[in-house]
Amino acid sequence: MRREVVAIAAAVAFLILLAAPEAWAQTAAGVGVGAGGTGASTLGKPGDDKWHWTLGGGAAVVPDYEGSNDYRGALFPLVRAQKGPIYGQLGPGRGGLNLETNLIPSPNWRLGPLAQLYPGQRDVKDKRVDKIHSGGTAAFNLGVSGGYDFRFSGGKVLGLTVLAPFDVSGVYDGYQIIPEVEYRMPLGKSWSMRLVGSGAYASGGYMSEYFGIDQKDSQRSGLDKYNADAAFKDAAFGATFGYSITDNWLLNFGGTYKRLFGDAKDSPVTDDRGSANQLLGSVAVSYTW
Repeated sequence: MRREVVAIAAAVAFLILLAAPEAWAQTAAGVGVGAGGTGASTLGKPGDDKWHWTLGGGAAVVPDYEGSNDYRGALFPLVRAQKGPIYGQLGPGRGGLNLETNLIPSPNWRLGPLAQLYPGQRDVKDKRVDKIHSGGTAAFNLGVSGGYDFRFSGGKVLGLTVLAPFDVSGVYDGYQIIPEVEYRMPLGKSWSMRLVGSGAYASGGYMSEYFGIDQKDSQRSGLDKYNADAAFKDAAFGATFGYSITDNWLLNFGGTYKRLFGDAKDSPVTDDRGSANQLLGSVAVSYTW
């Protein structure tokens, strides 16, 4: 067990180094693959004592910023190390580029540290929103993710997960609480499906940074001054389909619909300049050995 913890810690440190470029966080925002989104969730069975590695990447179409009705292309990496149920995964997650881990050697329970690079609203297409200085700096979050997987016959899995990222970079001095429900199942020999429903509660610091407009921002942008408070800010539903090209190569593609609520929906950056309806789509390929 001690060797496993040392090995996963080394893998996690390696993945954190890969996560450093801010540009990856900018392109990964909003594309969620979640734990096992690379297809490696078929690994990690009890008694599997081998290390498995996954490398890959993908492209996506994402909103220009949270609440935008403009879209842009995006590229993102996928890296995963797994031995039995223990894993570390770098890839796009809810809101940014995520490093998710599980350090519990259980076929059902998951718990591990979470790291996240969260992009701001820098260089967005809407020039009025671009003049708002709040929300313009990428934030680095640390936290925890955990959950429980109900496993059924035929490789079907119902997973309950909670992610709790906290800003440690001083950008918004807040946090999010993100519950997720996912259902994974095979669709024949080569195909698989993953359905995910999620929501997010954001602190006042987060809401003020990304949806609030102070007096100076209002003067620069011409948008009305706006105060955004802590709230349950959105709900999302997504579907991802996987196709096993070979035993090692996997193709993933899917989409997500997210709806903003409350102060996030009513903010001028959303209501006046963007849309509360957010669409995301992605395609990725990965190799596991």
